[in-house]
Amino acid sequence: MTRILFQHLLQEPWDALLLSIFQYGKTTEKTDVFSYGVVVLEVACGRRPIQREPNSQKMVNLVDWVWGLHSKGRITEAADKRLNGDFKEEEMRKIVACRFELCTP
Repeated sequence: MTRILFQHLLQEPWDALLLSIFQYGKTTEKTDVFSYGVVVLEVACGRRPIQREPNSQKMVNLVDWVWGLHSKGRITEAADKRLNGDFKEEEMRKIVACRFELCTP
């Protein structure tokens, strides 16, 4: 419940840093690296670190969302929709792999 409440507070450009602080409980070099990984995902996916699902009150964590797609073998679905499929699938996989290196505790 606390996590859900905290996610509702994340509405500013500081979202990635706040999410990483929430993940680790304090600021460290790891929070900087985690935040950078979240920013990499924001750029690749065209989504905010925490955002509401369409037609729902459920808040979705970008890192968890991408991990879910990755584990189902559907990582290309995470790509920014504004790309209209105009990207190399292997490059998307590399970006996500980089993110997991940065965002894994």
